[in-house]
Amino acid sequence: MNPHTIVYLEEGASIQLETVQIRGVDHTKRYTRVELDADAEAVVTERLLTHGEQFAESKMDVVMKGEGARTQVISRSVAQDSSTQVFYPQVVGDAPCFGHVQCDSIIMDEAKVNPRGGHRQDRRGPDPEAHDPGADGGGGRTEDLGRLPAVKSKRNPPGPGRGDFAVH
Repeated sequence: MNPHTIVYLEEGASIQLETVQIRGVDHTKRYTRVELDADAEAVVTERLLTHGEQFAESKMDVVMKGEGARTQVISRSVAQDSSTQVFYPQVVGDAPCFGHVQCDSIIMDEAKVNPRGGHRQDRRGPDPEAHDPGADGGGGRTEDLGRLPAVKSKRNPPGPGRGDFAVH
């Protein structure tokens, strides 16, 4: 089972998308893409449970194309026995926007969870002005479980343990 979900949100639209996979699938590669225009909002939540020798890979691309777009990407997973999970979240800001990536896992037995993301980008230039609310105590609660961030900030450079970012 390799589900692909692709959503395009027009200006001012919103969506709450929840995907759930609880056992029963030996091998899966999941893909979710959401593109947001101005003032659109997307909350994408993934819940995943693997066990035995199961393998699950999940890629999420959220592209905020319009000013005022907002997103929250949430991954909640449990890996049991000798199962493996790989998570690739990517949030891209092409305009002034806000994004948050959060990944929480419970790892049991000999299982492995390998987050490969939290990558955040701004395509507007090589040194965009960005603000990381966690850098000044403003709520960057997300634990750094993977390679973070690709956004550069002139004022408050992003650092480990911060999952929020805003592009101005």
